[in-house]
Amino acid sequence: MLRLYDILSRRRWASPVILTVLSLLLLIPSLTLEYNENVTDFLPFDNETKEGMEVYSQLSGSDRIIVLFEGKTRNESANAVEAFAENMNSALPDVDVVSAVGADQMQDFIAAVYYVAPVVMNDSDFEQALNIMLDADSVKTRLHSAKERLLFPGANRQVISSDPLSLFGTVMQRVNTLSPSTHADMENGCFFIPDTETAIAFVKSPYGGQETAQNKRLLASIDSVAAISTHVPVHTFGAIPIAVSNAERIKADSVISIAIAVGLIAVLLFFSFRRRRNLLLIPAAVGFGILFALGILGLMRDEVSLIVLGIAAVIVGIAVNYPLHFITHADGGTHPRQVLRELARPLVIGNITTIGAFLCLVPLKARALQDLGLFAALLLGGTIIFVVIFLPHLLFRYGKSNPSAARALADRISDTRLDRNRFFTMTMLAITVVLAYFCFDTRFDTDLRNINYLTEAHKSDTTLLERMSQNADTARGEYFIITQAATLDSALSLQEKVQNDVSGGQFISRIIPSRSTLKRNVERWNDFIHAHGDSVMTIFTEVAIQEGFNPEAFSAFTDKVRGGVAMPDDEAFNMVIQTLGGRYITDNDGVTSVAARVELDSAEVSELRNKLSHAHNEAHLFNINEANSSLANSLSDEFNYIALACSLIVFGFLWLSFGRVELSIIAFAPMAISWIWILGLMDIFGLQFNIVNIILSTFIFGQGDDYTIFITEGVMYEYTYRRKMLASFKTGILISALIMFIGIGSLVFSQHPALLSLAWVTVLGMGTVVLMAYVIPPYLFNLLVRHKDRYREYPHTLLSLLRPRRSHSITGWVRARYYYKGAAVERAVRKTLKYAFPIMRHQMLSEPWHEIVAVIGDSYGCMALTFARMHPDVRVVSVNENPEVMAVVNGLSFLPSNFSVSSMMPEEPYTLLSICDYEKNHSLSHSTRCQSGKSCR
Repeated sequence: MLRLYDILSRRRWASPVILTVLSLLLLIPSLTLEYNENVTDFLPFDNETKEGMEVYSQLSGSDRIIVLFEGKTRNESANAVEAFAENMNSALPDVDVVSAVGADQMQDFIAAVYYVAPVVMNDSDFEQALNIMLDADSVKTRLHSAKERLLFPGANRQVISSDPLSLFGTVMQRVNTLSPSTHADMENGCFFIPDTETAIAFVKSPYGGQETAQNKRLLASIDSVAAISTHVPVHTFGAIPIAVSNAERIKADSVISIAIAVGLIAVLLFFSFRRRRNLLLIPAAVGFGILFALGILGLMRDEVSLIVLGIAAVIVGIAVNYPLHFITHADGGTHPRQVLRELARPLVIGNITTIGAFLCLVPLKARALQDLGLFAALLLGGTIIFVVIFLPHLLFRYGKSNPSAARALADRISDTRLDRNRFFTMTMLAITVVLAYFCFDTRFDTDLRNINYLTEAHKSDTTLLERMSQNADTARGEYFIITQAATLDSALSLQEKVQNDVSGGQFISRIIPSRSTLKRNVERWNDFIHAHGDSVMTIFTEVAIQEGFNPEAFSAFTDKVRGGVAMPDDEAFNMVIQTLGGRYITDNDGVTSVAARVELDSAEVSELRNKLSHAHNEAHLFNINEANSSLANSLSDEFNYIALACSLIVFGFLWLSFGRVELSIIAFAPMAISWIWILGLMDIFGLQFNIVNIILSTFIFGQGDDYTIFITEGVMYEYTYRRKMLASFKTGILISALIMFIGIGSLVFSQHPALLSLAWVTVLGMGTVVLMAYVIPPYLFNLLVRHKDRYREYPHTLLSLLRPRRSHSITGWVRARYYYKGAAVERAVRKTLKYAFPIMRHQMLSEPWHEIVAVIGDSYGCMALTFARMHPDVRVVSVNENPEVMAVVNGLSFLPSNFSVSSMMPEEPYTLLSICDYEKNHSLSHSTRCQSGKSCR
């Protein structure tokens, strides 16, 4: 990083030019992205469950808007419905409105049923029809019954003329069973909620149930048409109005929260920094990160969930840490190069671990969560690129200045060492033990309705419309058997095979059979007519005349007897499908699904599922309750996966970065303990995880590891260089945490349950993480390196804790001086002692040495320190011109009195010992002895 900084600093034009060109290159693919608002993309559906949910959604009418007319009398409500439907058809002719069952609709429905009736009868129906038509007494009885029905008011003449002998009554019964499991009162063709004066109209949205923007405009049109149609109170209900009200509530809550957050954050930053012009670089860094994410996603995806971008507000709260920490350290007048030297490592380590945590979302089933993981990782990656490459060259530089009052207060808070307060740490330990007892009882809320926003009117309407639900047998559940194929005819053929294994149920294939079944039934009917048609017509004509009928009045029936029936053409067949069973048929991406509705008890479910799995692999069983339970289990499994994967990735990279398992445990412990606190407090306060706040687990690790890495780096820096740094890191974390609390905490003013849940869990989680980061790493680190008020001669390690009494060799004693000084320092010292010391040891012990020995080319003074330990009577000087190396050596504990470090050669006569470059297999050493009484430099 420093080398790149030096290259760009010598060419001051390069940084802004590269940044501008890169931004333009990223802008082009970002403009090609399309956005959707489908919330179901966040649900981990497999293909079967997804298809089942689509079928259930279609059958439950989720694309319909229920319009309620609350007149004082049913007549007034019916008139309001009629006026509304007329005006809607004029204003929005492309929108289907079902306000009543009119004569034309009823005629079309009856015509469709009796058009297919002769060729959809099953074998028993057909056998019964044959016996009736060939028996004069049966014909007489049936025609006499038809004549009596005609005498009653409201008799359906179309049904009687189409089926005077009631041959197709069983077909009509099967058609009626295809109706939804709800009922309404019918009066003069108008629908009413049972036992009320409230009339109902249904408006089918042409946009489906997910396009809230289009549906919002449709609802506004419905309200305006209703206002000009009637003075009766009118309001809408259903899945679409609830979805729109949820979207509107989220937008309203977001605007309020963002306004509060932006105002408070602006005030916080304004009063925290002296160099306020540099504050503009914070949104610039995050803005570049967002552009970077959208640009890369534009190359990988055609579309992305708009909800994912909405969650970006939380991710921005993490991304803002990187420029904020950089500017916080530079605000005191430190040169950007020095800031980069001190912060590049913790910034990059924290960024990589956070990116790793978010990438854990990519293998999940839900497409939106995959996009969220990618978007978050790319946003954070783009932000860190801006911070470590471009930000140092864009800072406005000034000399040192006094901190602002707010910054001074933050510094005083950060300088408070809660980890050294024994009472406080013991209290935290006791609370952790108590919360550990409660943390295992935290639950996942499987009811998705609990994260929906319902207005008071919607709650009232829900109670009202429950009257339309039929009293179902609670011992039996509603299931759907779904068959899939490339064509409708193939799907119907599969359903016909399945229906033979199920008694009862609502099978569309019993009304609309496959082509092969149609052909067989047509031939069966025509064969009968060819053999007995004349006899049937003779019997029917004679009996009809006797009963006072004109036989020509039954032409719809007699035509089928005289001329037989033909295979329905495609246009007529499609009309029958739309009229009788369109809701049971879905077509998605070239795959046609046909559903059947059955009621089963638990024993029947297991038996049928076994049959389907063995005999009908193309069919599967779906139940909404089982789907929700499966969804909850999937979310719970994915929650466990996210927690485990994030833990392993973060811990593994911490170990790799710090180079010591002890330091990785210190950095990871706050996150582990904070989860005990979070889960325990959630159980105590009655909070539950849900599909929204479950994503918080990633954010906790994403934000928490940044905090703990900075604190751990801070205590290591102070231990290594003996210079204060921890308070500065804490100040940056404090300001960052306040920004996060303000940004997400402002959602506590929300009315939407999902946002409110997210806000409380986030505030609870992040507050716990910050507290743990402030206290645990310094406390644990001091346990390793300090005893009471002084540093230990031998810092604790896991090995020393397991084997507390062990002797130390000279090299072991030297290595112990460098424990916890950083991975680079420890690796360099370990390598030098491992390869150079065995070769030079004999020379160090055997040769006579002057009173002063100067050692050069040494790794952080480790060979000079070894030499001083071996020769306590010789004054050893480690010579190094690098101030960072000198600071490390001066920060070592329990140094021998004959050892010192200097940037210059001694003035007195000395022996020069040069630790030359070496390799593992052929290391070299060289010493030059000065003449007595002469200076050798």
